[in-house]
Amino acid sequence: MLRMRFYLTRSQLNSSVRLTTNHFAVRLLPLLAFCGVSSLLACHGSDNQRRRTPTNVGSNADSTFALATGTWDWYAGESTCVGNTHTLSFSSGRDTMIIAFKQPLASMGGQRVFRYKILGVGSRVLPPFQYVVRGAMEGETRRTAGGELAVWDLLLLSPNRYHWHRSDWQVGQGTRAILRCSGDKPLEHWDSAGFGRPTDSPMKRPN
Repeated sequence: MLRMRFYLTRSQLNSSVRLTTNHFAVRLLPLLAFCGVSSLLACHGSDNQRRRTPTNVGSNADSTFALATGTWDWYAGESTCVGNTHTLSFSSGRDTMIIAFKQPLASMGGQRVFRYKILGVGSRVLPPFQYVVRGAMEGETRRTAGGELAVWDLLLLSPNRYHWHRSDWQVGQGTRAILRCSGDKPLEHWDSAGFGRPTDSPMKRPN
């Protein structure tokens, strides 16, 4: 199977981090207005939920969970958000990430719902990226060169865009964009010219 990945230069990585920080500050303003500073954490989980969160957790874990939640679609030009979108959510204990497609995926043997055991969340998972969810997908069969089962990082590079990165790939490699949807419209424009075509992803079984 042909596998192509995008590569980011060091300056692009630094730019992504700066842009991410600015975008997330804007994204969090409505949350602060709604919840209030003192109760923002309570809006995204009880004390019991936070105790059950994995130990590899950055100080921005709550905002990472909040920003990853929603309806998304793989970038497909003008067809983005029109077809088989998926919702991304988390279990009440924040130990499982759940991705549910509207329709079964032929590339995954007709599977529609995918669950990941969360291994880490936030800024500590894959520096310099700040908003990351690392998960081990149930039923995963692919292995790294070292023989370990593949683990996937969900990289939020803006409030309305994420990419998948496999934990044995180099920092700066990943899949094409997945964009947040509002109805049948994506909330962000993505210029794919500098990133190449889709690579391996959690949603593709090896040939």
